[in-house]
Amino acid sequence: MSEYYVRKGKFGAEVAKFADTNLPLDVYTFNHRGCTCPARVKNCKHTRMVKQWESRGKPVGLVFNDSAEVIWEWKL
Repeated sequence: MSEYYVRKGKFGAEVAKFADTNLPLDVYTFNHRGCTCPARVKNCKHTRMVKQWESRGKPVGLVFNDSAEVIWEWKL
């Protein structure tokens, strides 16, 4: 099962996809057109992850599963 880490990138939000490694398998960026994933749909799961991340105040350490549900959140 993959895990997705949402973070602030240089130009906007980024979603990094991890499996059983410490390096991301893919990194999807967001711009005015939306997500750069191969799905090419307006409301892909990465977009839902970013919207939920933004609604929580853009916290550091929010990890999602394949169903766009939060599975881990780092608390200060």
